[in-house]
Amino acid sequence: MIKIEYTEEEEMIMQITEEEFDEKLLEICENTPMISILRVEGVYEALAEHFNNFVIDSIISDKRRGL
Repeated sequence: MIKIEYTEEEEMIMQITEEEFDEKLLEICENTPMISILRVEGVYEALAEHFNNFVIDSIISDKRRGL
């Protein structure tokens, strides 16, 4: 039998819950400028796809109002 020894940091990482991770991720996102988030690979594409119809409808609405 092989016994694996972990460093104190590795032990702490293994004890992080999904809830802790999600809370910290949200905190980081809230404190990060949107332009930086949009520059993360794949984020712009995911948001553009998700909000596609809303964006198109908003542009059409703006044009109708002369904006």
